[in-house]
Amino acid sequence: MCARVGIAAGVALFFIGALGRIDSKPPRIATSLLPAGTFQEHLLSRPEAMDHFEEMRTEFFSPNAAVTRDGKYLIIGTCQPMWTGIDDYEFYFYLIVYDIGQKRYTHVLSVQQDFVHLNDSFADIQISSDDRLIAVTWDNAVSVYSFDNTKGRLEHKWTKRIFHGETNPWRMKAWCTFSEDEKQLLVTCPQQPLTKFDALTGERLERWRRHSKVVPGEVTDPLRPSGAIRSCPVQVALLLDNWRQEKGEKSIQGIVVQDFNSKKAKFLNLEEPVSFYDTRLVFQPGKNVLVTAYVTPHPKITGRALQLVRWEWETNLVHKDLLGTYWELCSDLLFSPDGAYALVLVMPNWITDPGLLVIETSEWKVIKGYRLPSSRGYKGMFAAQAKQLVLLSSDAHLLIIDWPKFVEHLNE
Repeated sequence: MCARVGIAAGVALFFIGALGRIDSKPPRIATSLLPAGTFQEHLLSRPEAMDHFEEMRTEFFSPNAAVTRDGKYLIIGTCQPMWTGIDDYEFYFYLIVYDIGQKRYTHVLSVQQDFVHLNDSFADIQISSDDRLIAVTWDNAVSVYSFDNTKGRLEHKWTKRIFHGETNPWRMKAWCTFSEDEKQLLVTCPQQPLTKFDALTGERLERWRRHSKVVPGEVTDPLRPSGAIRSCPVQVALLLDNWRQEKGEKSIQGIVVQDFNSKKAKFLNLEEPVSFYDTRLVFQPGKNVLVTAYVTPHPKITGRALQLVRWEWETNLVHKDLLGTYWELCSDLLFSPDGAYALVLVMPNWITDPGLLVIETSEWKVIKGYRLPSSRGYKGMFAAQAKQLVLLSSDAHLLIIDWPKFVEHLNE
């Protein structure tokens, strides 16, 4: 028995140790334009009477949006700066409803939050399966709105503070999802792994204030936090670090996954890279696999490289792929509804480089790369009922892709 345990531990350590040893020769990616007849393109205009509206995000990485299941409406969360004087800005938070079919805004809602402190447009927006409730996290606040699908209007139901301890507002972000029965809203943030709210009333039902003991104690105030959360099973993933920038200080950086159904947790210590540029985390549908993508300097390559890491966290198996060096950053990472494809949205160095990579998850190989109309960062989301892939860039390009037709071209 002891021998088996030792062998298993050795195998696990081998895979963990292999994380930093990857093939430094990225594969060539065939690149083309999006197939004709598979998509529609919109260019959103500036909302009327709001001259201070700039891009959909003050940071150009990607906008923050969600689409209703019927594909009718796009819900956008954005922060917009207004110049008030020398070196002085005021920041305004908005939720915007855009009717895709009618190509018009139906609601532009100014958001006043007592717990929002930073000049950042980060918002995580989730929509219930019946399109009736919209959940939004802003900094240290979470809000729920009811949504009128006939008029495209939002009505505020409640807002609550997420974390009650001391935080650095520049490093406070949160992610949310509805529970499987949609009666609860589940929220995670780097400072507090899980909080449960009643979705209709906002009553705080339960919270886990501390991370699992597998997390090193000094890494819970990250410089560039990233996270993911899902409802079945209830799992959270968080990118954590100890925010070390001075020479001689030891930098600890890694990803924690916690399963609140089984009470299991694992921490993956990332020896390389030292810092991330807009890291994306996502759980693979139907599997206990966490996937992350990021663009960062690589020791074997001049410049920065796009890397994809798959962590089978229960068994400690880690797979790492170097996808190329043609991109500034990864703006989004998502799976197709059936889990057959992973989509990586990247901001290219050149407009001729692909902005969308399609990966077949059976082999985990990039099968196609597509150039997109804008070279800025895109956010991707699926309108499941409408069978559409919706892409929105930070400079307001909106692409509506017919997913079944698109898949036909992938298989040609």
